Amino acid sequence: MSDPVEQTHTPAPVRRTPDGIEAERSAPVSEPSGPFREALALAAGVFIACSPFYGAHRPIRRGLARLLRLDPRKVDLGGRLWNPMLAPLLLLLELQVGAWLRSGELYALAIETIPTLDPVTFVLDVLAGWLAIGGIAAAMALVTTHAAVRDSSSDPWFATLVRRAGDRYLGGSITSWEFARAKLRIDPVFEEVLSRGLPRSGGTLIDIGCGQGVMLALLTEAMAAARTSDRPEEPVPPPRFRRLIGIETRANVARLAASALGSGARIVRGDARTAGFEPFSAALLFDVLQMMSREQQETLLSALREVMAPDGVILIREADASAGWRFSRVRIGNRLKALSDGDFRQTFAFRSADEWLACFHRLGFAAELRPLRGESSSANLLFRLSRPADSHGHAPSRQAHSISRAAVYTRSR
Repeated sequence: MSDPVEQTHTPAPVRRTPDGIEAERSAPVSEPSGPFREALALAAGVFIACSPFYGAHRPIRRGLARLLRLDPRKVDLGGRLWNPMLAPLLLLLELQVGAWLRSGELYALAIETIPTLDPVTFVLDVLAGWLAIGGIAAAMALVTTHAAVRDSSSDPWFATLVRRAGDRYLGGSITSWEFARAKLRIDPVFEEVLSRGLPRSGGTLIDIGCGQGVMLALLTEAMAAARTSDRPEEPVPPPRFRRLIGIETRANVARLAASALGSGARIVRGDARTAGFEPFSAALLFDVLQMMSREQQETLLSALREVMAPDGVILIREADASAGWRFSRVRIGNRLKALSDGDFRQTFAFRSADEWLACFHRLGFAAELRPLRGESSSANLLFRLSRPADSHGHAPSRQAHSISRAAVYTRSR
């Protein structure tokens, strides 16, 4: 692998973001927690960010966090909405809104208006405008954040790990934190990998196309909890690995992953189609192969098979191109995402479930189709690839392949 974004290092318990805000990586807080209080903390930060008390935002945020017993990290995160470049426009908007609320009139936008301003009236108008605009912005932040972070898993312990993994992104932006929390909470593949024993514990896990590293963050928190007593007994303990590696092509996303994960994982910026791989126990490819041509898909899988441990596994999630309208939703969503990323020439190579199984069989894998909880209305499929039972590299029997195909058809109905 080449072009590492961030090699293993020892992270400081507290680091500063560019705006000087302290972000404690996964540090526990004594304040009461829960989805509503997390959303309330972020909303409080947004409300202060809209205030006209420039230069005093940070001490006000900290004081409000102590008063309401809110997580100061999340209040600080909401405070990052403030942008000094937009502050004059925000002040003008608050002045006009406050004047309209108090007197039913707006100020004339002219230089001649400035000498006629009464200082007391000006201050009262600005404060009234702040309460209105800040209140609306805070209410919107409260609703949207609560929708993103509310617990949907029936497993309270998994919900705790999701919160801890998401909090690794508090040093970034509101978007990255909310994305991590929502992705881990909504997408069933993460709980499936962590709680169903799909990858066994081993040496190295490689997450190809790791994005901002949410799966690696979840695994890191699960392994950290397993080393302490802060973990209930589970029928299937989460997998543990000696090394976690993520590969991501987008430089800014790879930097975000490296910052959030610290020494918990090594993030490599590079293209998996041209990278060399070290021996691994588990590899993850979630919604990745579809971004390559069919030839590139098979070349990558063959390269992974060469270095996979004898008892190693590869987990692949892909869309079933034969799933009708459910697949159409996936295809449209992927196209819109590519356009939003500015990648107007991105092409996709989808396959049906039967074609995926035939491909895996042809490349010498034993493939198993695993149902994903909560994906009954989705075209997504999860495959678990391993070496054939004979361990000699021969292709699995036709009978095994037929059984896998039968599983696909059973699930499709």
